[in-house]
Order: sequence, then C-alpha cells, then structure tokens
Amino acid sequence: MAYNAKTNWQFDETVTESDLNRIEQGIKDVYTECLTSSQPQEIALTAGVRIVDSKTVAPLTDIRIRGRMLINLLGRDGGCEVASRIASYKATVVLDSTKKISGNFSAKVTAADAAGESVAGTAMAIKLQKDKSYLVRGWVYNETCPTTRLYYGNTAQWVETSIQGKWVFLYKKFRPSIDVTGVQGLISPRATSAGQTAYMDEIAIYEISAAEFDEIDNMTPEQVAARWPYIDDAKSLYGPYVEKYGKNVLPPFEQWNLSVGYTVGNIQSDGYKITFSKPVTGYSARSFGFRTKPGEVYTFSVDVEVENIAGNPNVGAYYQILPYDIDGVLLQPSLHGPPYAPSNGHHIFCKTFTVPLNAVRIVINVGVENNVTGKFTFSNPMLNVGAEKLLFTDENKTERIIFGGVRLASNVDGSVYDSLYYRNGRFWKSSRVGTTSLTGDLNWRSEERYAGYTWLRTDNNFLASPMRDTGYLIDPDGGSMERGKQGIAPVAGQFVVLDSTDINRNSVLLSVADSISGWGGQYKPTNEEIKAYFYGWQLRDMAGNVWDGSDKYDNKRWYAKWSPGAVWAPIGGNEYTKLTVPTGPAPGYRAHLLIFQLADATYEEVRYEGSITLHEGLNRILFGEGALTREKVRPLLGDPGIYRFNNTYIGDSRLGWTALRFFEIYKNGLVDGSWRITEEIDANHAHGKVWASIPSLLYDPANVYSVTYETIDKWALTPSIVHASAYSPANVKSVVDTLVAEHSGMAARVGSIENAFALRQQMRWITPSLLNGWVNYENAFSLVGYYKDSTGVVHIRGLIRAGAIGKAVFRLPPGYRPAYTLIIATCTDEGGQFKPGRVDVDWMGYVSVAIGSNGYASLDNISFLAEN
Repeated sequence: MAYNAKTNWQFDETVTESDLNRIEQGIKDVYTECLTSSQPQEIALTAGVRIVDSKTVAPLTDIRIRGRMLINLLGRDGGCEVASRIASYKATVVLDSTKKISGNFSAKVTAADAAGESVAGTAMAIKLQKDKSYLVRGWVYNETCPTTRLYYGNTAQWVETSIQGKWVFLYKKFRPSIDVTGVQGLISPRATSAGQTAYMDEIAIYEISAAEFDEIDNMTPEQVAARWPYIDDAKSLYGPYVEKYGKNVLPPFEQWNLSVGYTVGNIQSDGYKITFSKPVTGYSARSFGFRTKPGEVYTFSVDVEVENIAGNPNVGAYYQILPYDIDGVLLQPSLHGPPYAPSNGHHIFCKTFTVPLNAVRIVINVGVENNVTGKFTFSNPMLNVGAEKLLFTDENKTERIIFGGVRLASNVDGSVYDSLYYRNGRFWKSSRVGTTSLTGDLNWRSEERYAGYTWLRTDNNFLASPMRDTGYLIDPDGGSMERGKQGIAPVAGQFVVLDSTDINRNSVLLSVADSISGWGGQYKPTNEEIKAYFYGWQLRDMAGNVWDGSDKYDNKRWYAKWSPGAVWAPIGGNEYTKLTVPTGPAPGYRAHLLIFQLADATYEEVRYEGSITLHEGLNRILFGEGALTREKVRPLLGDPGIYRFNNTYIGDSRLGWTALRFFEIYKNGLVDGSWRITEEIDANHAHGKVWASIPSLLYDPANVYSVTYETIDKWALTPSIVHASAYSPANVKSVVDTLVAEHSGMAARVGSIENAFALRQQMRWITPSLLNGWVNYENAFSLVGYYKDSTGVVHIRGLIRAGAIGKAVFRLPPGYRPAYTLIIATCTDEGGQFKPGRVDVDWMGYVSVAIGSNGYASLDNISFLAEN
C-alpha cells in the first residue's frame, strides 16, 4: 500500500494513535522494501530485444548462458554459394547476386516445363531416421510462378506460398515413421508455363528435440526463423553479448546519419541540437535506426523552432517513424502523423507507437520538406520505452557485457551443454562438449585396409576424456558422417569415438571410402598420403580416377577436391593439383570437425568486456551473439585528409567478417571517440552495413587501432541464443551487498593480475623440440628457446647446426604465431665462412632456415607480435 504522507502538521495539532501507527508502518514498509535481504529479480533473456522493468538502479549480474549446437544435415549446399552443389530436374539453375538472404548468392530456378514438375535443391542427400524429429526451413522468392513449394525430397512433406515479389520464410516439421533415405532440401516452382522463375536461399534440415517439435505449433514464422537460423554445416554459440540502452534510445545528432539525397542547405549539429538552414528549396534530413521487435511500445518527442519560413509549406519541418522488415523493405503504414511545423514559432512533435508485426528495425528521420526555405532547429530528441512521454535526458550511454571469443556448444537435442555462469565476481565456462579439427598435423595410423574403405585412427589419448558412442563428425563437404558404436567394426563412411575403456583409448576411428580418399584397389597409403588426405588432398591417377597402383609410371596426382573453385590440372599441375605429395592444407580447405561429449566437465575462467547498470523503470535490453572483439583494423587514406576502414571504395580495409555494427573503436587498447561511424542500409561502400572514418589530423599510423563489432555472417559463425538469464538486485540493501561483493572480488582479481603481470615480466624461455636434424650448436652459445612478453611480442633465440636447409627447426604453439609469414635475414656458416641466410616464421608456427648453410645458423634477435 502506498504511504499517505501528512505534510501540513500545525504546532498545536494533536498526534493521534492512528497517526503514529501510520508513521511507524511507513518506516517499516520502507525498511522491509529497501533495507532487508530480498531475492534478486530474475530476468529471462531471449535473443533479440527485451524490455525489463527494474525496481531500482542496480547492476545486472549473474548472467547465465546455455550452449547450443546446430548441425545442418545438408551441409553447406543450402547456402546456394556453389553452383555445382545444387541439383535440378526439369529446371535450370544459376547463381544470382541481386536477390539473396545471406552470403554472396541465391539460386535462381527457371522452370523448363509447364506441368509444375520442376525441382531444384541441395546436391547432398541424407537419411532421416525413424521416430526422430526434423525441421526443414528456407527462404523462397516466388517471382513469376503461381506457387512455390519447399519440401523434404523423397517424401510427401511440403509447404508452399503463393506470395510473389518478396522473400517468404517457409518451414515444415516432420517425424518419419520409417527410415527415409535420399532426402534433399528442395523447392518446386509450380510453373504453369516454361520460363517461370523462383529463387531459393538458406535451405537447411535440422534434427530437433521432441519438445521443440511440439513447441513449433505455437510459434510464428518470425520466431521459427530466429530460433533456427540458417547455418553452414555445424556451428556452436559464439560471441554472446548483452546490451542495455540508456533512458533515451537516441544518441546526439552527430551520431545520426545524413539521409541520402536529403542534404540541401547548411546542417549544423551540436549534441542534441541540430539546425537546418535552407536558402533554397530541397529536402534536408538526418536519420537514426535501431533494432527492435514487434509489440514494443515507444514514445518519441522533439522540440522544433521555425524561423523565417518561406515558400509553399505543407508540413514544413517534419519527423518520420519508419518500420522495416528483415529484408530491409519499408512496411506500411508508417508510424508517424501530424501535427508538424508548417509555420514560424515553437512546435513539439510527440508520438507513441507500437512496433508492427514483421518489423525488426525502426528508422527515425527529422528534416525539412522540399518546397520551403528558412531556419529550422530541432532540439532535445527523446525516444523512451513505454507509452508515457518522459522528460528529455541525455542519458544515452549504451552499456554492454561482451564475451568475445567464447564458444558454448551442446549436443543436438540440448540435453548436454556447455554453460557460462557468474561466481565470486568472475565469469566461468563449464565445458561438457569438446570440439577438435582432424587435420594432417596429427599422427594418423592406418589400422586396416578393406575392400572399398580404409580404417584410420588418431593416437591414443588424442581426445580428452570422451564419452563413448557420442558425437558428430562433419566432413569437408559440410555433411555429417554416420556414427558407429564402440566394439562394432565401422563400415565405409562411419566414425567411432573410443573412450578410456577401449584398447585404443581416447581416440577416434574413421572408416574412409576409397571414392573419398582416392585409395583404390588394394593400395595402402603411406603416412604422408594419409596426412595429405586430412589436409584436403584426394589421390588420383592421370585420368582423375582413384589410384589403384596400376599406372606403371607411378603418375600420382593429388587434387584439392574440397577447395572452392578447384581446377583439375593433371599435366603440369597448379595450386589445386600437385605432382608430389602435399605437406600443407589445400586452398580454402575445411578440415573434418569432431564434436564429442566429455565424460567429465572441465572449468575455465572466461574473459569479458564491460558492465551493465539498470536504471529505475523500463530498460531496453538486447541479447545477441556473433560479437568479435578487438580485431586489428587497417585504415587507408581515401579522400584528402580522411582515413577509412571497412570501406570497399578505397583499397582493402575490410574486416575479417562483414560488419552489422561497431560496438567500440580502440586506439592502443583504449576507446577512441574520434571516429565517425557510417551505417549503410544498401551497403554501397561498407563491407557489411557499417564503416568508419577519421580526419588524418587525428589519425596516427604509429598507433594500433582495433574494433569490437557484431557480424552479419552469423550463418558462418554461430546459431542464435535460446536459453539465457540474468539477475538484478531488487532493493537498496541487495544493491549494496552486491557492490560490496563485487568490490571484494575485484580486489582479489586485481591482486592476481598484478602477480601474473609480475611473473610475465620475468623472461621464462620455453625450450622446443627440434626437428629435421637441427641441434643446438653448443652450450657456450644461446640455446634454442622462445617466450612471449607482457605486450604479446614473441622473442626467439638460439644458435643451431646440422639440420636440413628449408625444413622446420621447430614449431611454435597457437598463440605464439604471426598472422602472416615473416622473412628475417640471419647469419649462417659454410665451411668456416660467413654466408647470408634467411629464417622464415610462417602463420602455422613453423620456424625454418629457408636459405643459408647448416655449419651454424642464428635465430637470435627474432621478435614479432603474436596474432595467431
């Protein structure tokens, strides 16, 4: 009950029993509400935007995130990026870059007949198992066909749309009563005449849990698309983050974008004030866009001062609230409306609106219409959550907690999962799922040779505590290999995870078909050829067939079968066809990826950036994934006096992933607010949707610049978050208790960091294993070693002799390698005479004496930044 205060007491007024009871009850209520222990407020955080009502100003703590794994059973075919991976029947298929959902292309399907029998889809065909639950999902663009279907190949399970002229998301769940083989992800343009067309993109089939199968019936198409986004092959949750906007969602006008084609006159902005001075007619406007979701309620307001208006005003100064769908299409109707500002004087725009169905982005424009001149000043723009107009505040600071580099996996049905949690002021990861790449770097054993296939196995104890008969193995095509059982001999195309009870303990066994490896007949591959296979090279004869040893001239060829754009060149060879057994990865090759369940959980502390404090009242919180932290940028000088990065207009300053938005830009590790960030809905110049620029006077190439950002390419990196939560203290005492605990934990952490830093300052040389006959020269000279200092720079020393020139001396571990191959001049000895030499340090960590002699060779004074 609200406390009814009496504030007009008189000197001679009698205080009654009820007055004292009322006062005491008020004190008790305040004490109970604010100063006693209370349960923290739980906040269930789902992917996307969430409105949270906080009872007090409080830190957001105890974030918990559950790992997730999505495995696209169709591999990478449904991404429609490679024409050869798309099959068709009574149809022609070409890749199209003008209409697409993600990546570089979609597939345009043109019907070849008028009977509605045209079909196109993934080249990969899979097996659906009896009583398991599946979901096929994808996007279709019905251009001229009456209808277009999406369906499971080799079944009668389909869903269709008759909507034309836009992308439509389709999905269909299915639980087969028998095993079904040869299942592709297909679309069928139901043409009534030859030449009618449709497009497809992001076709996937996922195995889902029984609970999810039932849940789908109560979900909207938008919810299904968000819950099961398209991903290539297999991906686990990567780079989760939480973001909270300030009370005012709108930033200062300097951070708004110039509206394309709407820049007539002089535009001057100063914080939350912008003036359009228009001596001539023409549109002039600024815009700001933000992510949202249907059903959210906001109130927008702004003050407008109009002076010396002339011309033929209709609305004069105006505002717009424009909703866009996932395809960037403007939805109708718009959300703004009169009154506007067609006359001199002071005006106030105020509009409460609800985000409509299908909208994922709102763009707010302020500006001046075409056919007027004058001076128009907008000030104090405010966008707050809820239907009540709040007083203007410049509390716009966006706060984030970013778990960059953190990957959280699960098994397919989500019953076993990694988790991120908070304890004693730190975030930790509990790992229950292991992942590892099976590459040519490993020690492979050829166990048995059978008709049509070969058994290959890793060393014992290659895997850390695996659980038997679990896991998934993604092959180089992106498909999932069939899992066998421990104790039962695997047939071609199967793999088995062997636990600690097997004689070949903690290893993985593969049964590789001859048609895949290229080892035909009774041919038994050498160790080097096995390694080459796991580097992405298939053995062939000169005719392109599997090698069976019948070529008396021993003309073996190794072909990069799984490399994008590979060209077969048996005569003379090329980068995709080798005449001798390769010793490194094929171009663009994706190695086998093993995902397995751990018998025992492991625990590790995780690094994160930022913190979040909820303000009292409604808070707008965004929970997402796909954050990449502190990526080094390469600004290039473009227009006179302006440096840019992630801009394709000038040179190659692109980031490693296409960028949806930038979180922060850093100079030497500190936030640098000098950059102007430009968003582009149509991405004319951005590698993605955003790029940044800075005047050359503020840019120093001697400094190191980096950026933390969110990528668009989540299909190649991560699925969406499904299960997450956080907690917030519910009253003043809980807030104080939390802050005290945070301070204690922070003090302990600072102490441990200082100790660690002190230890890192001491040079602790690591002695590597020397390879290829190289040995230390003698004890009177420096012994081979390396270490990494506190700034991330790797140092190498040593004087060596007797090894093979051109071969590796030793190999640096991950975290100690350069981003690119380094070439370093050195001194070598040949017969007691000085001879110039060269040391190479490549991105795979191999340190080799590439040129010189082996009487001795110096590795001293080599240093570089560890970036790999």
